[in-house]
Amino acid sequence: MTVAIPQPLRGLLARVPRRRSPAVRRFSRHFAKGGAPLVLTDAYDTRFVLYPWEVDAVEELLSKSFYKPDFRAIDLLLAAGGTAVDVGANVGAHSIMMSRAVGPGGRVIAFEAVPTTAWLMREHLALNRIENVELIGAAVSDTPGTVEMNVFEQRYSAWNSRGAATNDGIAPIDVVQVPADSLDASMAAAGVERIDFLKIDVEGFELEVLRGARRLLEAGAIETLSFEISQVPLQASGHCARDVFELLGALGYRSYKLDETSGRFVGPFEDSDDFYANFYASRRDLSVT
Repeated sequence: MTVAIPQPLRGLLARVPRRRSPAVRRFSRHFAKGGAPLVLTDAYDTRFVLYPWEVDAVEELLSKSFYKPDFRAIDLLLAAGGTAVDVGANVGAHSIMMSRAVGPGGRVIAFEAVPTTAWLMREHLALNRIENVELIGAAVSDTPGTVEMNVFEQRYSAWNSRGAATNDGIAPIDVVQVPADSLDASMAAAGVERIDFLKIDVEGFELEVLRGARRLLEAGAIETLSFEISQVPLQASGHCARDVFELLGALGYRSYKLDETSGRFVGPFEDSDDFYANFYASRRDLSVT
């Protein structure tokens, strides 16, 4: 996060530096003395709680440098008054940025299936006085029912997944049963007919989310979506990157990457051998955005 998947907010604490920074040493002393969790403010003026299991990642949590491309994409693709959906919201960093982009006249619907993580997200939203994010404690899949979530210890909670991938020898410690429904059904129940921006971060189960959004996708009712290609969880779920691109392509969506140097979208792409990368798909040409 060294770990098998060097990607944003994935096992951050597995990347413990050989020589700790002054900030890490200072907060480590605080917790070593029995200090309570701390409320800090990051580079995006977002308040968050620093817990003991995050102390070795405090500089990254403060800078949010690993999220810079994601937040840039939200700025480019989401406007005031829009509707955004965050599938696999974790503790809500993206939901907060979406909330700011759509403003008080917009709407954000977030899904976080693991109860302990959903509570941390509620705390995060409250700290930042976010009122236009609706949190749904369920998984998004292709069919309604109940699914199993493999849960890692808290410092690796971003790896929680329906699959049981082991990352650099780190395995899930628990399995929980959570409710699940399709995105088509969930949006119909919420009265949402069109989504301006959909984020999908489900650790290898992107295809299930997309299959459950077929009605919306066939109608072109999802303007733009982001999805994660991460080889380890994809393989654990029995899928490959091309499966995701082909499904989107068959529904008229082309996939792009955000170039971090220029801050613009490049592509389209039809496959990826990236160990980890985020892609953005739309029926319109994002390269001219």
